Amino acid sequence: MKSILLLAALTLVLGACKNDKKFETCAGQPVCTMPPTADNAPADLLKLRENVAGKWKLIKVATVDTIHKTGRDWTDIQRSFCISYDGGVQFFMDNHVLTCKLCYELTSRPEGGYNINVDHAASNTFCKQSFPSGEIKCAADSLVMISRDSFIIKRFIYRRMNDDGTYKVSN
Repeated sequence: MKSILLLAALTLVLGACKNDKKFETCAGQPVCTMPPTADNAPADLLKLRENVAGKWKLIKVATVDTIHKTGRDWTDIQRSFCISYDGGVQFFMDNHVLTCKLCYELTSRPEGGYNINVDHAASNTFCKQSFPSGEIKCAADSLVMISRDSFIIKRFIYRRMNDDGTYKVSN
């Protein structure tokens, strides 16, 4: 009888934990009224929502001037962000000074790929330029955001990071 009760209790505990999926939520994130994707969104968009959730550290900003056909890379900018599965974003200067709190939405692009649409209604110019709306790509521990500012194309390249600011290493 004791082994049946023990087995039942163990099954109950394991069953309760099995479906508990954990997604990144940022402590102190803004309260966003809409989720970043609809619950009935296509599977690839829901997977992107899972993949972008986390802490990210800027590696490089690459710009291309499409008129003059010139480009420039910046690699010494100390910025990071925490993007929450629930739709909030916290953007940090010097990788630890909270500078912007934003909300985002993920959408499919008509020509293929995905966009991140950031709600900048209450933000300043710095936040708009540092964390713009635009195309987003996420693969493993890399995230790329591409925006167009007039004739300048900006590519923000991030790597997933740990809480202490070091880069996560893919397995």
